[in-house]
Amino acid sequence: MINVEKNITQAQIPTNLMETIKRDYPNYKINSLESVEKGEDTAYLVELEKNWNENIKIIFNTNGQILKAILD
Repeated sequence: MINVEKNITQAQIPTNLMETIKRDYPNYKINSLESVEKGEDTAYLVELEKNWNENIKIIFNTNGQILKAILD
């Protein structure tokens, strides 16, 4: 199966996912967003930044659930 990765804007992510980010990471800003499609499944890779030195990469499913989080 082929993965299709695309850079996206905040307007292109599901509303519930944006609500989760705002609720759970209020002091972070979004650095980058990608959608990753594998077959019929879509996940979202979100890179967040706080205070220039604290970064986190989070993979969400379309329901806003965290599949994986990596502190940088």
